[in-house]
Amino acid sequence: MKAWKFIRRIIFAIAFVWVTAFIADNACVMSSKPPIFCARTENNHYVGAGYSFDIYPHPITGEIQQAGYLFRITMYSTFTN
Repeated sequence: MKAWKFIRRIIFAIAFVWVTAFIADNACVMSSKPPIFCARTENNHYVGAGYSFDIYPHPITGEIQQAGYLFRITMYSTFTN
């Protein structure tokens, strides 16, 4: 029974760290800054642990457009045509 309690605490700690990193990266992206806990893979595509972001300036207006993905499912996108 003690082993199960220890395993639950470890899983909770890992989940807490992951959620905290995701919230911090999402806040950075929302304020038009590059995410902290993500690696840049190609042109303004950032990949974290189970989530990723695309950040591009609009070609005409110059406004920052972004998209967020959680386990490859689009959470939000501000891209326009």
